[in-house]
Amino acid sequence: MSLWTSEEITAAMGGQPYGEFEVSGISIDTRTLQPGDLFIALKGPHFDGHEFIDQAWQAGAAGFLSSKPLLDKPHILIPDTYAGLRALGVAARARTTAQVIAITGSVGKTTTRALAVAAFSSFSKVHASTGNLNNHLGVPLSLARMPRGAQTAIFEMGMNHFGEIEALSHLVRPHIGIITALDWVHSQNLDGTLEGVARAKAEICANLQGPLYAPIHLRELLTPYVPKDQVVTWIEHPFEGSLTLPGNENRWNAALALAPVPPNHRLVAQRAVGGVAPKAGRGRARVLTLDGKKISVLDDAYNAAPASMRAALTNLLARGGGRKIAVLGDMAELANPVEQHENLGKFLNQYPPHMLIAVGRFHQSILQAAPPSIPAMGFDDASQVMAYLRPRLQAGDQVLVKASNSTNLSIVVRELEHVAFNRVQ
Repeated sequence: MSLWTSEEITAAMGGQPYGEFEVSGISIDTRTLQPGDLFIALKGPHFDGHEFIDQAWQAGAAGFLSSKPLLDKPHILIPDTYAGLRALGVAARARTTAQVIAITGSVGKTTTRALAVAAFSSFSKVHASTGNLNNHLGVPLSLARMPRGAQTAIFEMGMNHFGEIEALSHLVRPHIGIITALDWVHSQNLDGTLEGVARAKAEICANLQGPLYAPIHLRELLTPYVPKDQVVTWIEHPFEGSLTLPGNENRWNAALALAPVPPNHRLVAQRAVGGVAPKAGRGRARVLTLDGKKISVLDDAYNAAPASMRAALTNLLARGGGRKIAVLGDMAELANPVEQHENLGKFLNQYPPHMLIAVGRFHQSILQAAPPSIPAMGFDDASQVMAYLRPRLQAGDQVLVKASNSTNLSIVVRELEHVAFNRVQ
């Protein structure tokens, strides 16, 4: 069964069809395009997808959405291809009978999405957003990719300004909403307060068709911004079953993912959730051998906020094994970054690692507030870390690498893996 026919696409967005075709997927990037996809030639300030039309055709695209006439290829001509993508997302939402779940929050969105996918896949056909497709472009793309036979659809919603979650809520029209956590992420754009963050996340209620789920510890902060007629289920306890993911914060994420599961499917869903493992950049632990020494690397380099930093450090020190080494980078888009990075340094008085490496614009703020008893070093750039870290590693070390993605600390993880995988046998 095709995902879309050219007739259905035209009905969804208007435009002028040239040739008949069917597509099995949607692509906006020739690097990931699959044969049979509809290629949507998006145009932005610094790119133009129309320049890749021929490449997409050679890769097997079945048809195109274009704002320029294509003389020899099946396509639909439309003035604005982004508007066309959004219209296709609206049409996908209108035709589906799936139960639609939307997840937002300052941290934990992607993990909770993965846990919800595992839970609902244990008894239903699930479609879900992938990667970081959680914004004004990614959400309509994820909607447009929704198969006809989906029974559950799970979408992640991200934002960095007021009004963005509201717009996504009107697009997705979720039956169930989940807010995972509230932290200082993006607070510089949200009145510089946690209340601003709460107001922005509560926008998920703008077109929510059913209940909202959130942890009980968010109740006081969220309640003023949730509509009075909105049904809210406050989750009072973290998940207590078997869980591969480390840390108490993931037990709360698991509890949220399981909360909407019908009681008759709860047991099998709990088992499925228990098997979800961390992904690269989001807490994955790997044992590597470098220079004859086995070490553990905790790769949490994709995202960071004050609360998740504290949780990661707490989990690091709770692990068995040898020395605990914290490689910490900047937390991005905070309203008061100097203060927040100083607070992170102060937190290390409670949970001191054996070695601290701070990286990025605010590394001095961390180091100056950290206890002087911790051996520490700071760098402006992530590319400087490996030369310092490698000769100081000892067998049994546990190395946490955590920062916002913009700090590019993932390069440290890649370099550690490269040395390990290319070592002399």
